[in-house]
Amino acid sequence: MLVAAVDQGALVLRRRPDTVIRLTAIGPDKFRGSIGTVTFLRTASGTVDSLSVNQDRVWDLRFTKK
Repeated sequence: MLVAAVDQGALVLRRRPDTVIRLTAIGPDKFRGSIGTVTFLRTASGTVDSLSVNQDRVWDLRFTKK
């Protein structure tokens, strides 16, 4: 499970037990961090409903909003 949050003014992903991955914006809804490239995906109405992680050998690993 990944949790997106704002921590001290920066967007981060949190993963249990205590991993915090800082993200840097590289485009609209697209960020880069140690996890790879993270893209937030929106519904037709504009609400974020999932995120996609891309790494060297991983393309479009989806995490859906609960």
